[in-house]
Amino acid sequence: MKRRFFVWSGSLFILFVSTALLFRVLEPSSSIFPEHREVKFGETVVAFGGRDVSPVTPVVAPGDQNRSAPVGTLELPPFSAEELLVAHPPRKGAPLRFAEALPVKITPSSHGRWESRGGRARWVFRIEAPGARNLNLGFSRFLLPRSARLELRVGDELQVRPFTAADNDAHGELWTPVVAGAELELLLEVTQEERSQVQLQLASINRGFRPLSFAAGYWKIGNSAPEGNCHIDVVCSATESGVGPALDQYRDQIKAAGVYTLNGEDTCSGSAVNNARNDGTPYFMTADHCGVRSSNAASMVVYWNHENASCRTPGSGQNGGDGNGPINNFNSGAAVRATYSASDMTLVELDDPIDSDHEVFLAGWSRTGTPEMAVSVHFPNTSEKRISFDFDPLRSTN
Repeated sequence: MKRRFFVWSGSLFILFVSTALLFRVLEPSSSIFPEHREVKFGETVVAFGGRDVSPVTPVVAPGDQNRSAPVGTLELPPFSAEELLVAHPPRKGAPLRFAEALPVKITPSSHGRWESRGGRARWVFRIEAPGARNLNLGFSRFLLPRSARLELRVGDELQVRPFTAADNDAHGELWTPVVAGAELELLLEVTQEERSQVQLQLASINRGFRPLSFAAGYWKIGNSAPEGNCHIDVVCSATESGVGPALDQYRDQIKAAGVYTLNGEDTCSGSAVNNARNDGTPYFMTADHCGVRSSNAASMVVYWNHENASCRTPGSGQNGGDGNGPINNFNSGAAVRATYSASDMTLVELDDPIDSDHEVFLAGWSRTGTPEMAVSVHFPNTSEKRISFDFDPLRSTN
């Protein structure tokens, strides 16, 4: 399907993609997170904050009957998700923190195991993080040759699409989507001729203490989405929604909303937007208070089309229960183009074009007139995409 780019016209539409995930973050206690020390391949015991662990333990990767060679495993010290949930409660004015970053320095030459198969080299590295609800990774150096592909696997099942040379960017970083669970296996394959061209350094293992509905392999936060009448599944019909034909006016704009992670630790939301040239540049607008800056924009991972497959009756218990929104449509990396704290706005340009198969709409904008009503497309507590309406009279302010 061809990508469609429109500048929305008519009465003013303001797409309030609400960051329902607006919360202030507290600093973690040093007793919860041990000081990290670099782990060197081949060592049998390494101290993390005074606690001895065995980071490189020969194991056989589960679920792969064809793999006979042992695989290097980095076992992280356990941490308490419950304590961190208490330390980082949802609060207005800041993004929702869901994970804690652990700085590391891991490369294919220092960790894991290389093996050869049919003219191709394979590097396998396993991470075990007891107590983690989910995991995501930040690479400070990511440069793959054309023949290489990096996969994230759990139980030998591919969790998200493979990463390739197409994911190389000028800033040299790569941040992955969130994967549910406490274990993750990295599998890198490359031709023997191009093995020396691989530049890969894992700098941050981000351990989740809060479940996320858009974590690969995880359906949804259980029973955490609001049940109010204003939180309408975006797939609902006009009749099912309870608001009538007003919903159908925003079918395109609904497709613009995206939820994202930042620094591998926080989550917020925003909207894909068009420009005056109508040229399809992948701009994404979010709130300034979400904390996206030039120094961390590369860590943004934006998820598209995270919405339930069916309409749950607004205000019902089902509406606040488990959903089934997909998590395989995403963009990784961005650059800040503008920010204005007075209006709580930040504009970024995504590193890569948005895949046309995702059918993302680039929302239009206008600076004239006063809208007749307020509409919010949002992700309450990272649950599937909802739409809310406010039919009260609005007014313009400076």
